[in-house]
Amino acid sequence: MGERFYLAQLPNQPMKKFKQLLFVLTLFAWNVTVAQNFPRETPKAPKDSIVDAIIKEATESSQLEKLGHEIIGRRRAAIDRFA
Repeated sequence: MGERFYLAQLPNQPMKKFKQLLFVLTLFAWNVTVAQNFPRETPKAPKDSIVDAIIKEATESSQLEKLGHEIIGRRRAAIDRFA
């Protein structure tokens, strides 16, 4: 088997380059990590009357529950016929 490789066995010049590269890569990784965490507060969008009207219409006048029961009822009736 071959000899084991240790970083301490490298000559001084390549070790210096290796440390510089490691330092640069560490700074880059840190920069990416920090950049993803800022800004901590998300900017608030201004209130828009059209958006408020759409949200009100969707929550107060929704027919989703009624239509959902209607569709599920039809499917259950079709399944019962084949059973």
